[in-house]
Amino acid sequence: MAGNEIRRDPISGYWVILSERRAKRPHQFVTEKVVERDRRCPFCPGNEHMVLETDRLPEKGKWLVKAVKNKYPFVDKLDERTSLPREGVIRDEPFYYHFPSLGYHEVIIDTRKHNKEVFDQGIMSTYRLLEMYKRRMEYMMKNRWIKYVNIFKNKGSQAGASLPHPHSQISAFPFVPERIKKEMRRKCGFCEYIELEKKSPRFVHENDEFIVLSPYAPRFAFEMWVLSKKHKRSILEMGKDELMSLSNLLVQLFKAMKKVLGDFPYNYAIHQAPKGKDFHFHLEIYPKLSIWAGLELGSNIYVNAVCPEDAALFVRDHL
Repeated sequence: MAGNEIRRDPISGYWVILSERRAKRPHQFVTEKVVERDRRCPFCPGNEHMVLETDRLPEKGKWLVKAVKNKYPFVDKLDERTSLPREGVIRDEPFYYHFPSLGYHEVIIDTRKHNKEVFDQGIMSTYRLLEMYKRRMEYMMKNRWIKYVNIFKNKGSQAGASLPHPHSQISAFPFVPERIKKEMRRKCGFCEYIELEKKSPRFVHENDEFIVLSPYAPRFAFEMWVLSKKHKRSILEMGKDELMSLSNLLVQLFKAMKKVLGDFPYNYAIHQAPKGKDFHFHLEIYPKLSIWAGLELGSNIYVNAVCPEDAALFVRDHL
């Protein structure tokens, strides 16, 4: 890419301005010194009385990954006996819809260790985390009112994490987010996208089951997409072998990204099928290397100073 370029994301349709300021070397984030165990941390071993557990792995003995109720949920727990309208409630005014703020919102404590991310601990630790995601999603989807389960992680204060102990979150709603609706098509755009991109300079890595791409129009510098090669609708359709394959790839990918960016702040989100719908499972990683300002917030046009071809090359060289 020579000079500035404006690109449109082929899946969601948003616009990205790729700046000509292409860094020869990305900024390295410094690792913050964090103790292995914090007596004040509600997620650390020994502080189990500070949280309300909903699930754990392994189920007996010392827990290695655990699901707990969110102390400050953005939705109240949705009971099967609750009566909800199908598409929302129309008030007296013609424009306004609302649901009661009901659903699920849990925290997943990724690991016992206060100072070490699960991807730095190896494949089995990562596999247990993915297995917990699957278990909690399965539980939430059994509720007849739930239409979508959202799995995400905030790492670092710049990415919105309120506690340093490695954790992720699962929320479930009686509606489908607009972002997911935009990605849903009669013909799967992601299957076509993989075929187009696997031989492009934005290709990063792959194994038998999954592929990593630096998206064509990334909103974030060093944004990465991890996609299932097969048309899998959600994590619920993945067995042990596939989850192990995904774990192996994520460990390799985060290791390479840390070599490039240091201990970088990030969010990730798992995009998967709403209840009863078709979709293509993928995980999107958003490094938080800059702050969105007026342009992004006011227009949904995003400026990215690192073109995806460069980002793919940097990460690929460290795999």
